[in-house]
Amino acid sequence: MIRKTKTVFTTSYRHMLMGGLSLSLPLLTGGCSLFHKSSPAVPQSVQNSDDVYQAAGSSPDWHLTLSGNTLTFNRQGAPTQIKTLTEDESDAAHRTYLTKKMKVDVTPQTCTNSTTGQTYSETVTVKTPQGTYHGCGGDPARAAIINGTSWVVTALNGTPVTAGNDRPSLTDATTDMAPDVQQTPTLNINATGDVSGSDGCNRYSGGMTVRPEGRIIHQQSGMNTLMACSGAIMQRADIFNGLLRAATSWQASGSTLTLKTDDDRTIQLRQIL
Repeated sequence: MIRKTKTVFTTSYRHMLMGGLSLSLPLLTGGCSLFHKSSPAVPQSVQNSDDVYQAAGSSPDWHLTLSGNTLTFNRQGAPTQIKTLTEDESDAAHRTYLTKKMKVDVTPQTCTNSTTGQTYSETVTVKTPQGTYHGCGGDPARAAIINGTSWVVTALNGTPVTAGNDRPSLTDATTDMAPDVQQTPTLNINATGDVSGSDGCNRYSGGMTVRPEGRIIHQQSGMNTLMACSGAIMQRADIFNGLLRAATSWQASGSTLTLKTDDDRTIQLRQIL
């Protein structure tokens, strides 16, 4: 049986006004934007506190706050709606908040901001007579630590790279010089997030930095060697370089790293150091 509870959110509004909240409306450009920190339901006795829970999404940009029993919903190009919660329900699978003509569903399912690549612990849906709006919520997931690591490519846009799936050897630390990954593209990430490696034919360095929140930043300062290679090796190097230059975000899970472009092309890599 679902237990009905009155719910208040516990992110300090005063703290957010002082700069504690990184969310701002001009940043809401991804397909899935962010909530600030959420917490379990608290008793009605604290409903008059300054605590506020915020949500946001895009396409179109929207922003929602819940404070006590008051829900405020802003949608780009539309008047602000201020509603009173009439009911809330919660169980292990989701939380639901109802007002007259509005419903907010919060599900503990990870959601990734398409602009920053940051992952959050909850998926949020807001249903109104004007439409249904989707966003991300909950606590930001801890960013994977990939600085100071080395990787070898295992697939280019879904096409396997055979040598990249070989067992790592003791010489894998030198990546492109290792016998079992020779002529296979590699990626080294230094302590500050700058990249270097081999495209399977030539070495490259600079021109790209991975950011902790999942973004990839490109600069004009990169360098490449200019050695000629056989047709098949050069063709694969060209594919790798094209994907690498277009990559805008990354995600890491265990020993697997995925670089992704805005049009969903990918480079998959296996950690070797």
